[in-house]
Amino acid sequence: MDFTLWERSPAPTADVETYSPFSLKGRRALQRAGLAYRERYVHTARRHRLHPEGQVPVNDYGEQQNQD
Repeated sequence: MDFTLWERSPAPTADVETYSPFSLKGRRALQRAGLAYRERYVHTARRHRLHPEGQVPVNDYGEQQNQD
């Protein structure tokens, strides 16, 4: 089972990993640990389904969710 990293939107260019420093922290932690993950993007109106305050990033692993 892989991790899913939910973010706000794709990076604007290939040389920028992400808009968010919080997403960058989660992404680099997963990369450093050598864990496979998928990137998913969530529309602003649907963020509350992932986090009570509508904040991203959110990491999913099976039934577990971790918010930054």
